[in-house]
Amino acid sequence: LADCISQQALVSPDRVALAFRDRSYTYFQLNHQIMELAHDLTRHGLGENQTVCLLVPNSDAAVISLFAILRIGACGVSLNPLLHPKEAASLARRSDVSGIFVTRRQYELLLAADFVANIPTLKKIVIVPEEGFSLTATEIKDAGHEELRPPNGLSGKDNALIIYTSGTTGAAKGVILTHRNLLERATAAIAVMDIIADDRALMTLPMCHVFGLTRQLFPHLLKGATVNVAPSSAPPDLLNYLINTKRITTFSGVPYHFYGMLERGAGVRYPMKTLRLATSSSMTMKPALREALVQALPETSFSSQYGLTETSGFVTALPGELFTRKRSEERRVGKECRSRW
Repeated sequence: LADCISQQALVSPDRVALAFRDRSYTYFQLNHQIMELAHDLTRHGLGENQTVCLLVPNSDAAVISLFAILRIGACGVSLNPLLHPKEAASLARRSDVSGIFVTRRQYELLLAADFVANIPTLKKIVIVPEEGFSLTATEIKDAGHEELRPPNGLSGKDNALIIYTSGTTGAAKGVILTHRNLLERATAAIAVMDIIADDRALMTLPMCHVFGLTRQLFPHLLKGATVNVAPSSAPPDLLNYLINTKRITTFSGVPYHFYGMLERGAGVRYPMKTLRLATSSSMTMKPALREALVQALPETSFSSQYGLTETSGFVTALPGELFTRKRSEERRVGKECRSRW
C-alpha cells in the first residue's frame, strides 16, 4: 500500500491526485511530499515495527502524514481527532504508539491534559500545520526516548493500520489491518465501483473511518484518480456545492449525509450531473430515503454496502435494482464484493 503513490507518480506524474480547499497536488508533488516527510521521520527514529498515531482532521496534511507513516514501515493508528484527550491517550497507550501526528491546536490541548505523560512508549510528536501542508512548517518534538532503527522493507502480511470501533455499544476495540487486507479491499472497490483514472472522488468521512479509507481514499489513489478531501464536519450545503463545482463522479457517505444533501437541494439547486455513483454504509438506509434519492438524482447509481465492523469496510452491496428493493425484501444482504486478486 505504501508504494501506490510512488507507482502512480511514475505512470501519471502530472495528473491531480489530491485536492483540499484551494490546494491541489499532482501525483509527482504528492509523492515528493510523502517521501520528504518519511525521510524526516526516519531521521528522528520512527520506522519499522512501531505504531504511529494520526490524530489530524481531514486535510491534505492528514493524507500526506498517513502515507508517510506507511512509507517508513510503521503501523498507523488512525483516531478520531474529536476524541477527548483522555480517551485519545487511552487508545494510544493501548496501541503502544511511538509517535503521534497532531495540529498545533491539538498539541496545546493534549499538553494541558498530560497526554504525553500518560503514554510511556511515546518518542516523537509531529505537529503539522492546519493551513496547507509544508515540511518546513512541520515540527517534530522529542518526547525523551531512544532512537530506533530505520525500516528494512514491507510485505503484505505486515500491519498497516489499527482502526478502533466507535465504542457505542461497549469499549472501543482495535482492529489490526495488514497491507494485504487494505489492498484487497481497495481492489475490490475498484472492481465493484468501476473506478477509472478520470474519476473524481469526494471524501468527507474521517480518516478513522474504515469505509472512507477503503472506498474513497485508497482505491481512487491506487487507480490514479483524484481525491477531493472535505472536512468530516462539512455541512450538506458544502457537500452539494463541492459535488457540483468540482464535478465529482463518486461519493461515499452515511445516511445522514444523504438526508441533509436532499434537504439542501441535491438534484434541484445542485444538479450534480457528473455524479455517477453514490454509496452508503454504517447503518441501514430507510426505503423512503432510497426512493427520494433515486427520484432527485435519476442519472446517479446508488448502492448500500455492508461490512464486518472495522475488519472490512464492505463485503456485500445492494446496487441498482437491489438498492430500491421493496420492504418485503429488506432482509437481503446483497451481492458479495470481490476483488480481482
